[in-house]
Amino acid sequence: MNALVDTNVWLDVFLAREPFATTSGRAISILDGPEYGLFAGATTMTTIFYLVEKYRGRTTAFRKLRSLLDRCRIAPVDESVLGAALKVDFDDYEDAVLHATADAAGLEAILTRNPGDFAGASLRIFTPEEFVAIQKS
Repeated sequence: MNALVDTNVWLDVFLAREPFATTSGRAISILDGPEYGLFAGATTMTTIFYLVEKYRGRTTAFRKLRSLLDRCRIAPVDESVLGAALKVDFDDYEDAVLHATADAAGLEAILTRNPGDFAGASLRIFTPEEFVAIQKS
């Protein structure tokens, strides 16, 4: 399974946001395994850098971004993705862009801590807890 990891899950890990960091980190580690594909959206990169720099400093932000780039593939965002995001019935455009990004990249799922934000998604939606639990069964 190839899955896009939502910005909030990456931030759980990079900012050590408890009680979510451990399970989010575990889910990302599983997706980083040989039978999965780990992806981030291109728009996620700038948001992560901005927030990690704000809360942990510039050096940490560069280090975290480098680790993300070394670890996963980046799903591109272009005009067609941004246009497709305008056509889906999501309350939040950022979530619509992530969904359209994953769809355009041919991914099968999105890992998010806020599955309600993806109501009506055409892809499979998992929370980190759900994804980790599925791997244990």
